[in-house]
Amino acid sequence: VVEDVLDIEIFSDMNVLLKGKLSDLKTDIKTTNSRISLVEEKKDLQESNISASKKEHEDELKKKQKSLQSMELEVGVGQEKLDALEVKCELLKASINSKKTPLETKKKQADEIFRDLNKNKLKLKKELSFFKDNSNCPTCEQDIDETFRDGMIDTKQSKEEVLRDAIKSLMDTIGTIDEDMDALRTIETEYSEHKNSRNHCHANLVAMKKSRIALNGEIEDLVTVIEETDTGNRAQVLHDIETELNELEISQMTLSGTKKT
Repeated sequence: VVEDVLDIEIFSDMNVLLKGKLSDLKTDIKTTNSRISLVEEKKDLQESNISASKKEHEDELKKKQKSLQSMELEVGVGQEKLDALEVKCELLKASINSKKTPLETKKKQADEIFRDLNKNKLKLKKELSFFKDNSNCPTCEQDIDETFRDGMIDTKQSKEEVLRDAIKSLMDTIGTIDEDMDALRTIETEYSEHKNSRNHCHANLVAMKKSRIALNGEIEDLVTVIEETDTGNRAQVLHDIETELNELEISQMTLSGTKKT
């Protein structure tokens, strides 16, 4: 009878111990499940952040690549425009150089001839007036032969007419030279305007090329950022979370197995 009583007491104590261990095991399982839920939430949040960040960078990359394509077209158009202006400037400059010196020389020569002709005209006019106004020489007070006087008047008048025709012809020539000079000045103005346009176009093209270089750099940086999405700090944090989750799941499986046992 005593032995039976002792066996009952032992089984009773063991039952109490088992119930305590089972209670502790249930608590551990519950705690582990809660931790797993929290870590899974952390994992989902981290994956969401990584995905959103990657998408944001990829969208920005597409935007910048599209801008680069537009910029390449603008640079091409700008270069074509600059090349056309360079050719036009060279043609205008060549035209100016071929015309300016000869025209200036002609103008100078024509002006010199015009002064000489006018000087001769004034001298001839004075001589003609002398024979028309005097029948005797004011200096020597001798009579001027009428036939000689009339001959000199005719000669001077003929020369005067020749001079008038020469001056008229020269005036026409000077007029043509002046027109050519005006046309040359128009070409010079056009050259100056094209030169200014060329300089402005060149400055714009240089600025666009600098912007293109900067944009290429930004694109390269974005590509690097996207490539590092799976290896950067955020990826490491995700890896640590996944490791923690894996350890918790193993712990949960161990605890569940112990409970069944």
